Amino acid sequence: MSDIAKVEGFWVARKMHMTNVQTEHQTVLEIKNPTYNIPMEESKFNVTTLEKGRF
Repeated sequence: MSDIAKVEGFWVARKMHMTNVQTEHQTVLEIKNPTYNIPMEESKFNVTTLEKGRF
């Protein structure tokens, strides 16, 4: 992890670099504009919606 910053009161690793030791494949994840504490409808948090992954 690198580029760790505090965003809206939460510590965030804005860049993560992972390497598969067996295949040596590398993945880099970058979080550019994280947003927290956004309002969401409670109805989105039911089993069906969470299983389908659609919001």
